[in-house]
Amino acid sequence: MHKPFAVLLACLCLFAVSAALSGCFSPGEAEPLSLVPSNATSVSIAKVGELASDSDFRALYRAMYAGNDIDGHFSRIAGVAGADVRDAGDAVSFSLGIGRAGEATIMRASRSESDFGGASGPSGWERREYSGRTYYYAAANSTAAAFVQGNAVAGGEMAVKAVLAVDAGGDSLEKNARIEAILAKLPSDAPLRSASVSPASGAGEVSPFNYSSVFSAASGSGFAFRRNGANAELTLAVLYSTPVAALQAKPYAEAAITSLKGFAPPGGAVDSLLSGVACLNEAEFVACRASPTFGALESAVEEWNAAMAEQP
Repeated sequence: MHKPFAVLLACLCLFAVSAALSGCFSPGEAEPLSLVPSNATSVSIAKVGELASDSDFRALYRAMYAGNDIDGHFSRIAGVAGADVRDAGDAVSFSLGIGRAGEATIMRASRSESDFGGASGPSGWERREYSGRTYYYAAANSTAAAFVQGNAVAGGEMAVKAVLAVDAGGDSLEKNARIEAILAKLPSDAPLRSASVSPASGAGEVSPFNYSSVFSAASGSGFAFRRNGANAELTLAVLYSTPVAALQAKPYAEAAITSLKGFAPPGGAVDSLLSGVACLNEAEFVACRASPTFGALESAVEEWNAAMAEQP
């Protein structure tokens, strides 16, 4: 029952980390997104430096994840890449849908593999091979790392090996039609974008008695965040198998969003935020958008967290 609001707000606070890719790449280097394997079930793209340097976004992140800071979210990949989070470019996180072992983040590297630890690897890391490529594995925290075409990748071992397989000629994300369609639906200049797909093709039906079916019947969904002056523009795009399925789902998507008001004080920040959400049918998508001020969004997050803490 809480999932639509979680998608609308939690995604904002690095639901999967990331945003529109930008920047220039030298010959022999690759854009991080081009290294994501085709069997990824979710991907997020972030302009890390832009987000980390935005005081409003940092405040919002702290409100969503009390006691945590955005720098810590990227600390593992930044440490491998030799990058300062606030000076970093784009980072791409993805999941293979198999748990932590299938999750990793790719970021432009400020150093080479030899700087990372030489032929034997740094202390605490074991040097391994896969698909004719070298990667490193730290058993202490079950983390793998590798350097690929000017990028550093760090995360679970299965995910890192999947990136090495792409580098060796395997299929990349461009072969994943559903994620590609979702990303194309989101604002390309957003500093934070994410897309995820369900293992099935989304052939289920939306039920008027189960608002969560708005998502379970979908084949995927995406989220984008960008600034427009003092406002945060939020986009949630839910993909269905056909335009007819999307048309049928829209009333229930709107009802699901409205129903969430019941979990927070009437007339409060959450109520105001949800009242400002507008949903439209756009081909196979139901696209919901809102443009609250950062202050209003931060207040809604805090109010929602407090309301959820009181739930049994």
